[in-house]
Amino acid sequence: MAERGDGSEEGDGGIGIGPSMSIKERASYLVWQDLRVMLPSSGDGPTKRLLHGLNGFVEPGRLMAIMGPSGSGKSTLLDALAGRLSKNAVMTGKILVNGEKKNLSYGTVAYVTQEDVLMGTLSVRETITYSAHLRLPSKLTKEEVEDTIEGTIMEMGLEDCADRLIGNWHLRGISDGEKKRLSIALEILVKPRILFLDEPTSGLDSASAFFVAHALRSLARDGRTVISSIHQPSSEVFALFDDLFLLSGGSTVYFGESKEVIEEGREQSDPFMNLATAEIKATLGVMMMTSGFFRQLPDLPKPFWRYPVSYLNYGSWAIQGGYKNDLLNLVFDGLLPRDPKITGEEVITKLYRLPLSHSKWWDLFAIYSLLVSYRTIFFLILKLKERAMPFFRSMYAKRTIHRLKRRASFVNFVSSRRYQTLRSLASQEGQSSPIP
Repeated sequence: MAERGDGSEEGDGGIGIGPSMSIKERASYLVWQDLRVMLPSSGDGPTKRLLHGLNGFVEPGRLMAIMGPSGSGKSTLLDALAGRLSKNAVMTGKILVNGEKKNLSYGTVAYVTQEDVLMGTLSVRETITYSAHLRLPSKLTKEEVEDTIEGTIMEMGLEDCADRLIGNWHLRGISDGEKKRLSIALEILVKPRILFLDEPTSGLDSASAFFVAHALRSLARDGRTVISSIHQPSSEVFALFDDLFLLSGGSTVYFGESKEVIEEGREQSDPFMNLATAEIKATLGVMMMTSGFFRQLPDLPKPFWRYPVSYLNYGSWAIQGGYKNDLLNLVFDGLLPRDPKITGEEVITKLYRLPLSHSKWWDLFAIYSLLVSYRTIFFLILKLKERAMPFFRSMYAKRTIHRLKRRASFVNFVSSRRYQTLRSLASQEGQSSPIP
């Protein structure tokens, strides 16, 4: 049962738009039991099983992430829970909302697709206004509709770009992250109890992905049930999710709180990998380019790539000196509050596995020495080429003439009778013209 702002009521599948709708009234517990999805073959081939007896639940006020590699069944599970499976797919099992088996009707469920379907010639406010007038109940007054529009803009953090055009391929507009938040805003206009999202952070940079995930977390804290499939999130984005449903090959690998995964990973991995500084974690280790191979210095094959190629490559010296210049004498916080602080020296030696036996100034000197050596060698090569090229050209000409002399057509060459023997102009004075 949901209330409207004017006190009217709707049935179980109805929507509540007014501000008097409490969090308890919006709460929807979603449970799925022994969920299986199969795709029968049209011919005599075997039936393809997409999901294998999945069990799980989502509580209101919590944000769940559905993760897994490509082809693991993330989108299939999301479509099955939202009732969006294709007609040729067969689903078995139970999907319960608040303990009852019911159809997920309009106003109860909203689904945000991965592709943004927006009209680029409209502004953000115009898009939300048109959608509000088309989708909100006609019983609402104009003031209530305007309040809903402004509240949605503020809820999704679109105030700064509310009057800007969305843009398209030939018209500059809002950013990709703002487009994704606008797509979410269009779906939460009707105040859905359950919100599904298909990879909302795909194609976004780390900052935009964080803002989108933070907006989803705010929606969940407002009493909604939010389920989102997500692919390769950053540690900051993953930390915003409350629960994790991990899939592989259509089967459950893990289902529980996401913080337990972080805690388990922290205990089993090197504690120096858990750094909260985005600049350090974005590197994911020093990726040295040595003759086309991206590896840390200690991992390079020693016979050739480590000795002497890495010492002759100014890039390795530049990276070492750069990290020493940036990290020495700094202190970083751990990923979790109880983690000890980590110094820049420990980051360099433990995480990046770089030696501190020499200073950054020696690295700088090595770079300049290599650059001067390279330029000197290049200059010597050019001078040697200038001196050697005439010799090689003469040798090539002699060999060519020697080879041609061995041909009969070259030795017994007879000039054409069509032309007379060439004579100087002085010797031809007083003679008649050869041209008739």
